[in-house]
Amino acid sequence: PGVSRMSTSGGVLMLGNHTAKHWSSTQHTYALSSGESEYYALVKSASQAIGLRSMLNDINVNSLGIEIKTDASAAIGIASRRGLGRVRHIEVAQLWIQEKVAEGKLKLIKVPGQVNLADALTKHVPTDILHYHCEHTMQHAQKNRHKLMQNIIA
Repeated sequence: PGVSRMSTSGGVLMLGNHTAKHWSSTQHTYALSSGESEYYALVKSASQAIGLRSMLNDINVNSLGIEIKTDASAAIGIASRRGLGRVRHIEVAQLWIQEKVAEGKLKLIKVPGQVNLADALTKHVPTDILHYHCEHTMQHAQKNRHKLMQNIIA
């Protein structure tokens, strides 16, 4: 297969200690820096979180704040200011997150890379880190198939 210069975004939506959704996807925009790529991932995470909060509001689960944890200082910097700054090539349509952060509707939290639960969705990680991610997203490995699946040929 050919090598793509596109980055991979990954995220985990949590409701308390429970995983509500997770994803790993190739970005459809060529980023000119790792900070820009991380910012695009932050925008996708915010979009997904706002969508989940909207769905929860529809079923009368209200007052949920959104905290986005990331190890990307550059992305936090871009999202926390107003306007393009030195990254003039980012599309203006991607800057809506700045307003949400300024209004306090999104809280950005810097976390170390080792505890960033999305890391295992974007790159190869050592086994101990993968186990950490699985444990903290309430997932576990299981060796055998479920008893209802045993009669189905794989």
